[in-house]
Amino acid sequence: MIFWKIYFYFVFGIVLFGLVLEEYNTMYSYVSAVLTMIGIYGLFLYVFKKKLFMLWFWKFYFVYFLIANFYPNMPGNVDVSYFDMLMTFISAIPFIIALFSIAFLQDSAGLEEKKGCASRKLI
Repeated sequence: MIFWKIYFYFVFGIVLFGLVLEEYNTMYSYVSAVLTMIGIYGLFLYVFKKKLFMLWFWKFYFVYFLIANFYPNMPGNVDVSYFDMLMTFISAIPFIIALFSIAFLQDSAGLEEKKGCASRKLI
């Protein structure tokens, strides 16, 4: 579990650094920053074994995360080398595992129910 905590703080630091340096001049920039922070929060919930939001939310967010992070990096869409695409995928594997676990495997991921939150199993 120590790997996950180190990974969380590493990713949190990189994202926080990126958010501070980002120029927010379009609505897309603001929306992207909010959605990124939701992903970091999801990673936090997984790492520290908490359960928050409904399952359908995390299922939707997991699909969004895959599309938003990998579709723009496909060859032919922009000038992205295969090496950059490979490094993006490799660095995101733990993030994908964490989001997949809270979206689809909450019961087996050992997440604890947080009192007073809406985390009923709807789907």
